[in-house]
Amino acid sequence: MKNIFLLTFLFLAFTACKKEENLPATNVPVDNGTEGYRMLLMGNSFFRPYAENLDVMAIDAGFVDHNSTIVIRGGENGRAINFWNDSTSIEHSLIKSTLDEGGIDYLGMTSGHDTINRVEGFQFWIDYALQNNPNITIFISLAPFDFPAGDPNGTRPDWHTLALENGFISI
Repeated sequence: MKNIFLLTFLFLAFTACKKEENLPATNVPVDNGTEGYRMLLMGNSFFRPYAENLDVMAIDAGFVDHNSTIVIRGGENGRAINFWNDSTSIEHSLIKSTLDEGGIDYLGMTSGHDTINRVEGFQFWIDYALQNNPNITIFISLAPFDFPAGDPNGTRPDWHTLALENGFISI
Protein backbone atom coordinates (compact mmCIF):
# COMPACT_ATOMS: atom_id res chain seq x y z
CA MET A 1 0.00 0.00 0.00
CA LYS A 2 2.88 2.34 0.86
CA ASN A 3 4.48 1.69 -2.54
CA ILE A 4 1.25 2.50 -4.40
CA PHE A 5 0.86 5.72 -2.44
CA LEU A 6 4.51 6.67 -3.09
CA LEU A 7 4.23 5.95 -6.82
CA THR A 8 1.00 7.94 -7.06
CA PHE A 9 2.54 10.86 -5.19
CA LEU A 10 5.66 10.86 -7.37
CA PHE A 11 3.58 10.66 -10.55
CA LEU A 12 1.41 13.62 -9.49
CA ALA A 13 4.42 15.63 -8.36
CA PHE A 14 6.28 14.94 -11.61
CA THR A 15 3.35 15.82 -13.86
CA ALA A 16 2.55 18.97 -11.86
CA CYS A 17 6.14 20.17 -12.10
CA LYS A 18 6.20 19.79 -15.87
CA LYS A 19 3.37 22.23 -16.41
CA GLU A 20 4.63 25.53 -17.72
CA GLU A 21 2.32 27.57 -15.49
CA ASN A 22 4.03 26.07 -12.43
CA LEU A 23 7.42 27.46 -13.37
CA PRO A 24 8.49 30.45 -11.25
CA ALA A 25 8.10 33.89 -12.77
CA THR A 26 11.22 35.97 -13.14
CA ASN A 27 11.04 39.46 -11.70
CA VAL A 28 7.49 40.29 -12.80
CA PRO A 29 6.40 43.77 -11.61
CA VAL A 30 3.96 43.68 -8.71
CA ASP A 31 0.48 44.87 -9.64
CA ASN A 32 -0.46 46.40 -6.31
CA GLY A 33 -1.12 50.01 -7.26
CA THR A 34 2.38 51.22 -6.37
CA GLU A 35 5.62 51.48 -8.24
CA GLY A 36 7.70 51.09 -5.11
CA TYR A 37 8.33 53.07 -1.98
CA ARG A 38 10.52 55.95 -0.94
CA MET A 39 12.32 54.99 2.23
CA LEU A 40 14.64 56.80 4.59
CA LEU A 41 16.62 54.35 6.70
CA MET A 42 19.07 55.51 9.36
CA GLY A 43 21.12 53.61 11.84
CA ASN A 44 24.39 51.95 12.71
CA SER A 45 26.41 49.16 11.16
CA PHE A 46 24.15 46.50 12.68
CA PHE A 47 21.19 48.09 10.89
CA ARG A 48 22.99 48.37 7.54
CA PRO A 49 22.36 44.77 6.33
CA TYR A 50 18.63 45.11 6.99
CA ALA A 51 18.43 48.48 5.26
CA GLU A 52 20.35 47.30 2.21
CA ASN A 53 18.39 44.06 1.96
CA LEU A 54 15.06 45.90 1.93
CA ASP A 55 16.12 47.32 -1.44
CA VAL A 56 17.12 43.87 -2.67
CA MET A 57 13.78 42.45 -1.54
CA ALA A 58 11.89 45.23 -3.32
CA ILE A 59 13.67 44.44 -6.57
CA ASP A 60 13.06 40.70 -6.09
CA ALA A 61 9.37 41.45 -5.49
CA GLY A 62 9.23 43.25 -8.81
CA PHE A 63 8.76 46.81 -7.55
CA VAL A 64 9.86 49.48 -9.98
CA ASP A 65 11.11 52.94 -9.02
CA HIS A 66 11.68 51.86 -5.43
CA ASN A 67 14.41 53.83 -3.72
CA SER A 68 15.94 54.29 -0.33
CA THR A 69 18.14 56.86 1.25
CA ILE A 70 20.33 54.96 3.67
CA VAL A 71 22.30 56.90 6.28
CA ILE A 72 24.68 54.82 8.40
CA ARG A 73 27.19 55.71 11.10
CA GLY A 74 28.99 53.22 13.32
CA GLY A 75 28.13 52.35 16.89
CA GLU A 76 26.35 54.84 19.13
CA ASN A 77 26.74 57.51 16.43
CA GLY A 78 24.04 55.66 14.46
CA ARG A 79 21.40 56.13 17.16
CA ALA A 80 18.50 58.45 16.38
CA ILE A 81 19.39 60.82 19.21
CA ASN A 82 22.99 61.11 18.04
CA PHE A 83 21.94 61.85 14.46
CA TRP A 84 19.62 64.53 15.87
CA ASN A 85 22.14 66.10 18.26
CA ASP A 86 24.92 66.20 15.67
CA SER A 87 23.20 69.01 13.78
CA THR A 88 26.31 70.13 11.89
CA SER A 89 27.02 66.74 10.35
CA ILE A 90 26.46 65.82 6.71
CA GLU A 91 24.29 62.88 7.83
CA HIS A 92 21.96 65.13 9.88
CA SER A 93 21.58 67.47 6.90
CA LEU A 94 20.91 64.56 4.52
CA ILE A 95 18.21 63.13 6.77
CA LYS A 96 16.50 66.50 7.17
CA SER A 97 16.70 67.41 3.48
CA THR A 98 15.28 64.01 2.50
CA LEU A 99 12.36 64.50 4.90
CA ASP A 100 11.91 68.11 3.76
CA GLU A 101 11.34 66.95 0.16
CA GLY A 102 8.24 65.07 1.31
CA GLY A 103 6.88 61.91 -0.23
CA ILE A 104 8.73 59.57 2.13
CA ASP A 105 6.66 56.42 2.64
CA TYR A 106 8.78 54.77 5.34
CA LEU A 107 11.19 56.05 7.97
CA GLY A 108 13.21 53.30 9.63
CA MET A 109 15.58 53.83 12.53
CA THR A 110 17.94 51.52 14.34
CA SER A 111 17.14 50.67 17.92
CA GLY A 112 19.20 52.09 20.74
CA HIS A 113 18.74 55.07 22.95
CA ASP A 114 20.31 57.47 25.37
CA THR A 115 20.17 55.94 28.85
CA ILE A 116 18.44 59.02 30.29
CA ASN A 117 15.51 59.31 27.86
CA ARG A 118 14.67 56.20 25.86
CA VAL A 119 12.41 57.85 23.24
CA GLU A 120 13.84 61.34 22.83
CA GLY A 121 15.76 60.86 19.57
CA PHE A 122 12.99 58.81 17.98
CA GLN A 123 10.38 61.40 18.95
CA PHE A 124 12.41 64.28 17.48
CA TRP A 125 12.76 62.53 14.11
CA ILE A 126 9.13 61.36 14.07
CA ASP A 127 7.83 64.88 14.78
CA TYR A 128 10.14 66.28 12.10
CA ALA A 129 9.18 63.62 9.55
CA LEU A 130 5.45 64.20 9.99
CA GLN A 131 5.74 67.87 9.01
CA ASN A 132 6.18 67.12 5.29
CA ASN A 133 5.26 63.43 5.24
CA PRO A 134 1.87 63.11 6.97
CA ASN A 135 1.22 59.57 5.68
CA ILE A 136 4.62 58.18 6.60
CA THR A 137 4.98 54.78 8.25
CA ILE A 138 7.66 54.69 10.91
CA PHE A 139 9.48 51.69 12.32
CA ILE A 140 12.28 51.07 14.77
CA SER A 141 14.30 47.93 14.22
CA LEU A 142 14.53 45.26 16.85
CA ALA A 143 17.79 45.32 18.72
CA PRO A 144 20.23 42.99 16.96
CA PHE A 145 22.54 40.63 18.77
CA ASP A 146 25.92 42.13 19.46
CA PHE A 147 28.48 40.65 17.03
CA PRO A 148 26.46 37.49 16.28
CA ALA A 149 28.88 35.96 13.81
CA GLY A 150 30.97 34.50 16.61
CA ASP A 151 34.72 34.34 16.44
CA PRO A 152 37.40 31.69 15.97
CA ASN A 153 38.34 31.71 19.68
CA GLY A 154 34.80 30.93 20.75
CA THR A 155 34.53 33.96 23.02
CA ARG A 156 31.37 35.20 21.28
CA PRO A 157 28.49 32.86 20.38
CA ASP A 158 27.16 32.46 16.87
CA TRP A 159 23.62 33.17 15.59
CA HIS A 160 22.33 29.65 16.33
CA THR A 161 23.64 29.64 19.90
CA LEU A 162 22.17 33.09 20.55
CA ALA A 163 18.80 31.99 19.21
CA LEU A 164 18.77 28.94 21.49
CA GLU A 165 19.87 30.97 24.51
CA ASN A 166 16.98 33.38 23.89
CA GLY A 167 14.32 30.68 23.65
CA PHE A 168 14.10 30.25 19.86
CA ILE A 169 14.69 27.19 17.69
CA SER A 170 16.55 29.18 15.03
CA ILE A 171 17.43 32.74 14.23
